[in-house]
Amino acid sequence: MARSPKYQPEEVARLILQGSMSAPMTVTRFLINHDYDVRDTTTELLTSLEANGCFIGTVRLRDGDLADEYRVYCESDQNEWYVKFYVSGEQVVVLLSCWWDGCVH
Repeated sequence: MARSPKYQPEEVARLILQGSMSAPMTVTRFLINHDYDVRDTTTELLTSLEANGCFIGTVRLRDGDLADEYRVYCESDQNEWYVKFYVSGEQVVVLLSCWWDGCVH
């Protein structure tokens, strides 16, 4: 695992605020099923990586891309969250995981 993030938190926040994000159905379904607004929650988490995040590491995905993992404190619900994402070549943040830290899903 890398000791520093592959993707700079400021750049991730900029892309998120521009609306450049995608997430698989498993992520959106988890959020919706637990009464979270997908856009608001993901925006809060991914724009606060620098202030409220703890970088865990960088992992190589099956397709060869690298994804950063964080534990992020969410001020609005006072929970620790686990997020994993990468930035595609098209400059879209691809959010692969987004659940409460330690949550079985």
